[in-house]
Amino acid sequence: MGPCGSKKKKNTEKEPKEKPVKKETEENVPEPRTFGDKLTKEEVKELSEKSGFTNGEVKKLYEYYKKISASQIDDNVIDEQEFEEALGLSGSKFAKRMFEVMDEDGNGEVDFEEFCNGLICFTSKGTMEDRIKFTFQVYDLDGNGEIDRDELLIMLKACLNEQFLLTLKDEDLENMVEQTFKEVDADNSGGIDFTEYSEYASKHPNIMKNLKIELPFLKDIEED
Repeated sequence: MGPCGSKKKKNTEKEPKEKPVKKETEENVPEPRTFGDKLTKEEVKELSEKSGFTNGEVKKLYEYYKKISASQIDDNVIDEQEFEEALGLSGSKFAKRMFEVMDEDGNGEVDFEEFCNGLICFTSKGTMEDRIKFTFQVYDLDGNGEIDRDELLIMLKACLNEQFLLTLKDEDLENMVEQTFKEVDADNSGGIDFTEYSEYASKHPNIMKNLKIELPFLKDIEED
């Protein structure tokens, strides 16, 4: 699916319209799950089984998590600003989208369980299936189960600009999108569903490299 925003064009250029990301209504937004200063044995075991991290890795990861979650407000949850600053990508559209995907319950905060579940795919323990699912959700901005041309264009521009610092003309980006749809949209529906994306990503595993988190502590916590 090619690398993912590029140099901003003048106002005379027409920008693709961003779609609103689905949000939970205030009435049914769940409360974040919080933990004490130290995890209990039961919590460690549960989080390990759910995420794929070992017990030791969960404990180490929690220490880093507490630092990030206390960087703005010490409330044992990570908000969007804390997440972006931890990545060194404040104001990044790409980091914002990753935060939204990790925020599984849509309450605007990432608790430690969500943190573990989201980060596992960026480690050696993450499976190709984990990475494909996560990256598909990053591209599927409105959460309707398929990626349309505008969504792909928006995320390509964000990724190129924020991660690779590449400058491409809008025309070149649009050509990349059209070429991608020719290759991936097998049924010519105008949208790339998960099955089509998964088949393409499995054949071109290097596209997973376009969506990455550079967090040094991930290497520090991993056990053999």
